[in-house]
Amino acid sequence: MLFHVKNTQLNSIKTIVYEGNKFVDNQLIFRNICRKNGLNISDPALELMKKYVDHLMDWNTKVNLISRKDIANIWTRHILGSISFLFRNTFYKGASVVDIGTGGGLPGIPIAVIRDDLHMLLVDSIQKKMVALHAILDDLKLPRVSAAAGRAEELGTSTKYCGKFDYVVARAVAPIADLIKWGKPFLKKNDLVSPRIDEEGEIPPGSIIMLKGGDLSAEIQSAKVTCKPRLLDRRSINIEGFYGDQDLIDKKLVIVQP
Repeated sequence: MLFHVKNTQLNSIKTIVYEGNKFVDNQLIFRNICRKNGLNISDPALELMKKYVDHLMDWNTKVNLISRKDIANIWTRHILGSISFLFRNTFYKGASVVDIGTGGGLPGIPIAVIRDDLHMLLVDSIQKKMVALHAILDDLKLPRVSAAAGRAEELGTSTKYCGKFDYVVARAVAPIADLIKWGKPFLKKNDLVSPRIDEEGEIPPGSIIMLKGGDLSAEIQSAKVTCKPRLLDRRSINIEGFYGDQDLIDKKLVIVQP
């Protein structure tokens, strides 16, 4: 079956999944693409990721965690889309990360499954999503992952979370300028850290990592004017061996230091 999938365009794969293959094919595609891009997914990590996907699909029938039309693309658009920046970049070991606007745990949970050394806080202001998220986390039992309900701009300035994190991550939940404003208070002071991505792709602490789509020129220009961040990286996320799903192909990685 894997040989057949490797030689099938993603549009055909969507049809197979839609007809009742329970996402097994896309699970194999996910692992195969990760391997092609130098990221080996262990059997326990893949099983945990599958468990998370099952929970996400189940809760999505009750709470709108992801678009209903994206269900067939869950392994590519949402899981692969959450961790693909790790093919070329990395966090330092044992780092603390806050995921702003996490919804059902994206991108934070997939990142935490791949990097189980990270301390991950998942933040969202919508209470019904947080109910789902807490239930998912209770079953996944990720020891270094927690969740907090509230607006990022308020939690980031609270005594509990202000200045406590090495990195901020976010998907397309808000304009870049807003994400910088909301994310900055969460970050520790890292005055002695070189503000550059090193040769190994390690992102310096004190960075905000954003996964976004579309033309970002206007957003970046607005952020430069209002926030004056240091832009560390801005590029398309190229995934070796991946074809189809234009939404994922168009995804961009933006890394700044506020």
